Amino acid sequence: MAAEMVLRSEDIWRLILPYQDGLTLLLLDIKKDIVNVRKTKHEINQWTAIYYLSNIPARFASLPFIQYSLNADRKLPHYTLCLSNLDNDIILPLIFTIVERQPELVRQWMQCKLSWRDTQSLELAAACGHANIVSILYNYGIQTTKRAMDFAAMNGDLDLLKWFHDHGQKCTTRAMDGAASYGHFDVVEFLHTHRSKRGSAIALSRAAYNGHANITVKLLHRLRIQCCTQQAINFACGNGHLKIAQWLYANRSEGMNTLALTYAVAKRNFDVVFWLGEVLSIRCSPEALATAIYREDDAMYLKQQSKVDILIF
Repeated sequence: MAAEMVLRSEDIWRLILPYQDGLTLLLLDIKKDIVNVRKTKHEINQWTAIYYLSNIPARFASLPFIQYSLNADRKLPHYTLCLSNLDNDIILPLIFTIVERQPELVRQWMQCKLSWRDTQSLELAAACGHANIVSILYNYGIQTTKRAMDFAAMNGDLDLLKWFHDHGQKCTTRAMDGAASYGHFDVVEFLHTHRSKRGSAIALSRAAYNGHANITVKLLHRLRIQCCTQQAINFACGNGHLKIAQWLYANRSEGMNTLALTYAVAKRNFDVVFWLGEVLSIRCSPEALATAIYREDDAMYLKQQSKVDILIF
């Protein structure tokens, strides 16, 4: 009787299961679907290669994360799945289960495949914004990483970011840079208050490039985060964000260069061109004139306010 009770113990079966080759029917269906996925290798140089996945099953190919990550040839680069390479593609069933956000099936994979407990799967869950799966993988012994925390910040997922913080994980400057780039005000503020990695010169430049005037640009300045370059105002001019360019000019000391006018001309942002030329008396460069050469009205305006001669064929 005692022996029978031991053999019927669910806890014992949970311990035995990971060392068996069998799979549940649901996991077996996923594995069968993934068999037909094709991979091709594109060598960049003797040290670097990109793997591309194609013929992805419809149930996974239609997922927003996959659709967003496909390249122009409708193929999926391996790095978008947080995989270092595809030399060992055995874990692809788990990877696609994570993207599909199937927490119960992820648990089953963890129970059946001890060797699949890898940090790459947790990083992917963070990149997808699947906090519940991040927690599941962590509870199965998979350690958190800086990269995973960076993904949470880039996605503007403050709750997941706080979870990583509470579990003692550190991030890199990419966390602040990414949050600033995409205008995640609350994430930038949290990182400034709680983390030592304040961001790089990319942060303010990208915030200006993407037009986040009332969110990150002012926040970065108010918090005295020293991460701005001339490219910030150049990008703002190029993308037609006149108010941001004016704010940066008034509040930052980095200034600008002639690329600001070149970028503005290229995008035909005439209000910015007028501000640069008429208000700030920034003279045109040969590059700006060359950029405008195929638009006669642009070229004539620049020629009138420039000391640079231009020859129009």
